[in-house]
Amino acid sequence: MKLSLKAILGVTTLAATLFACKNNSDYKKTKEGLAYKIHTSGKGEFVKPGQFIKVYFSNALNDSTLTDNFGKMPAYGPYDTAGLPTTYNFIDFLHEMRVGDSAEFSIPVDTLIKHQLVPANEVFKPGAVIKGKVKLAGVFATQEEVNKDQEAILKDIKEAEIAAIEKHLKEKNITNFKKTNEGVFVIVEKEGTGSAIDTGAIVTLNYTGTLLKNGEKFDSNVDSAFNHVQPFEYAAYQGNVIPGWDAGVGTLKEGSKAKIYVPSMLGYGPQERGPQMPAYSNLVFDVEVLKVMPKPANATLPTITAPAVK
Repeated sequence: MKLSLKAILGVTTLAATLFACKNNSDYKKTKEGLAYKIHTSGKGEFVKPGQFIKVYFSNALNDSTLTDNFGKMPAYGPYDTAGLPTTYNFIDFLHEMRVGDSAEFSIPVDTLIKHQLVPANEVFKPGAVIKGKVKLAGVFATQEEVNKDQEAILKDIKEAEIAAIEKHLKEKNITNFKKTNEGVFVIVEKEGTGSAIDTGAIVTLNYTGTLLKNGEKFDSNVDSAFNHVQPFEYAAYQGNVIPGWDAGVGTLKEGSKAKIYVPSMLGYGPQERGPQMPAYSNLVFDVEVLKVMPKPANATLPTITAPAVK
C-alpha cells in the first residue's frame, strides 16, 4: 500500500500542485532552474543520504491535480544522492530540509521538454510552469522503523474509513448488518442454504460494484456495459482478490444475496483504477453466490483477472 520514492520521482517530475505565489523574490534556484522556497518549521538535522524519508506531496498541472497524498498515505523511500540524476523536483533540494519543513517549488515545462522528461503536447504546453509542494514528515534510520510507522498510519486510515462506513449506515438507518473482524460490513438480503465458503473453495457468483460516496457503478458482471457478462469464479482465501472481498463474501453460503461494504484499505487503497475509481474509494458490492464447491483435490487453483483482483 505504500508509495515509493521511485513513484515520487516519476509523478512529481510530470506535474505539481498549484499554490499562491505573489512574490518570487525569496525563491532560490537549483542550477537546473527549479525554483523553490522552504518554509522552515522543523527541528533537528538536515536529511542525509542513507536515511529513509517520509513525505507528503501534491502535484498538478494548470487546474488539474494529478496526485495528492496530504492527509492520506505518505510516500516512503531511501534517500541516497550517490549517482542520483537530476530529478527536476523536490529531491533536488531535499538536503536543505529538516523534519517538519515544507516547501513550494516550480519549474518551466520548457525545461522538462528540453531534457525529454515530458513530451510537448496539449497537456504539457511550452511556456507553462509546473508548481508543487512537499512536506518532510519523517526521517528513519532503518527499514524496520519505516515499517512500524507505516503500520500505524495504515491502521489510522483504515479505522477512519470503517468509521465513515458506520456513519453512512447510521445516516441511512441501516442496522441489519454484520461487521467482520477485518472491518467489512455485510447485509444479507437472502440467506443461502448451501455450502459455506471454506479456504480454497471455488466460488461462483454475480456482482455489481459501486462507490460508497456517490453510488456510481464501476464494474459488474451482470451489466453488459462492462463487457464481461458471465459468472465470476475464484478460489476463496487465496490472495487473488482484494481482502475485503474474501472477508465479506466468506461469511456467506451458496444461494446467498448480500450487500458488502469494503473500506478502501481492504480494497484498492491508494490505487486509482481509472476515472471510475479514485484512490481511497470505499466500495459497495452487491453479490449473489451461485455455487460453492470444495477445493479440488490435487488441483491447481484458478488464477483470475476480474475486477476484484488485487
